[in-house]
Amino acid sequence: MQFYTISDRGKLREINEDYCFAKEFKGYTLLILADGMGGHNGGEIASKKAIEVVTSLLEESLSEKMIPGQIMLLLSDALESANREIIALTKKDSSLAGMGTTCDICLVFKSTAYIAHIGDSRVYKISKKNGSISKLTKDHSLVEYMIETGTITREESQHHPQKNIILQALGTTAEINADVSHVKLSSDDVILMCSDGLTNMLEEKDIANIISSESSPEKSAEKLVRLANEAGGTDNITVVVAMN
Repeated sequence: MQFYTISDRGKLREINEDYCFAKEFKGYTLLILADGMGGHNGGEIASKKAIEVVTSLLEESLSEKMIPGQIMLLLSDALESANREIIALTKKDSSLAGMGTTCDICLVFKSTAYIAHIGDSRVYKISKKNGSISKLTKDHSLVEYMIETGTITREESQHHPQKNIILQALGTTAEINADVSHVKLSSDDVILMCSDGLTNMLEEKDIANIISSESSPEKSAEKLVRLANEAGGTDNITVVVAMN
């Protein structure tokens, strides 16, 4: 696969607490995105540590002979390991108390994308053939819960004052309940991973149009970041794009 990663501080934040990573090895394409949070530099430390732990574990443990169930279990274990490591850091350094991070892993192998997810960063599948977009993750956020329980509508959630409150993240609780799934990919499907710095600025239909109209992961990712900044750039903006 071709892939491209980009992470931008945005227009308002003093530091970038997002991290992303992409690599091919053992026949797999590994894509990871983490959006950190926490006072001082805690968010940056949490997101970087999450990607370090996940990458190390998967590079050591993945095998081309693994079946889907084994792969998904390994992805879940990777997030749990990252959670333990981040919590251990906060116990060693009290100034890091309260730090945490979202984390999305997308592992592509033989036309199947295996996804592990915690937080409100997102993974999408976009068809270059017809421009359709499918969200492959569910936000672990307060407003998503309120939508599910009928408290607010999805339209109301777009500008809700508690929009940025997330219910799950790495490093915030000893136990996590990550979502793990897999989906088949067609030859014209594109994987997009992004932090909420992108989706808070651009509509999904506009994101899909940009992805489906650009010829390369680099061009589409850089255009998405540029447009998110032009729309306000109120948060760090991180984008990972992968296509055949």
